[in-house]
Amino acid sequence: MTGPDSPEPIAQVFGVTLDVHDLEVEKTFWGVILGVGIESDVPGWVAFEPLLDCISMSLQEVPENKVAKNRFHFDMRIRSGDDGVRRLQDLG
Repeated sequence: MTGPDSPEPIAQVFGVTLDVHDLEVEKTFWGVILGVGIESDVPGWVAFEPLLDCISMSLQEVPENKVAKNRFHFDMRIRSGDDGVRRLQDLG
């Protein structure tokens, strides 16, 4: 809801953290897709430089494999057409 009578937001999204099983593989994969550098890299956790100067994405290593369907996804546009699709496919 927005407008003059809307309540003030309780929170503001500033980042997204994905739980991953293989941090090194996911760090490489997301680094190529996002095209930004790494802001922080400590054991078990990686944060990428902010996207659009406002939203950050990080990866947190977890010991267990994924056992159920993810209920979270990104809606992304591939900027470089067929070449971009091939690059994504090459990443696995």
